[in-house]
Amino acid sequence: MFNLHQIQMYQLSRLLHDYHRDLYTHFEEHEICPSLYAAPWFLTLFASQFPLGFVSRIFDFVLVQGTEVIFKVALCLLSSHEGEIVECDGFESIVDYLKTTLPTLTQAQMEQTIAKVHLLQVNR
Repeated sequence: MFNLHQIQMYQLSRLLHDYHRDLYTHFEEHEICPSLYAAPWFLTLFASQFPLGFVSRIFDFVLVQGTEVIFKVALCLLSSHEGEIVECDGFESIVDYLKTTLPTLTQAQMEQTIAKVHLLQVNR
């Protein structure tokens, strides 16, 4: 039987497939499943890896829009860095980028991501 976490990882994978096919294909080619990078995001609402100011904005969104906003944040973060992620040419470099480089957002990147989250319409 699937648990909620597994279902969320599957949903994120399908959303990537539907909204960002090139990124999805790149992850598939290098056997990068969402649980490798997104599990801590979903379990801690991004608090384990991202700056506090960014996390507090996400909490605001969760309180207003509900938990589906977590998927929107993940999609926006990944799409904002799609070019850099696709340039990574191996499993280790992709995972390293997702776990160390991606969370070091500048103030401008945080604001751009929040604006994208606000505008993104996702049907799960």
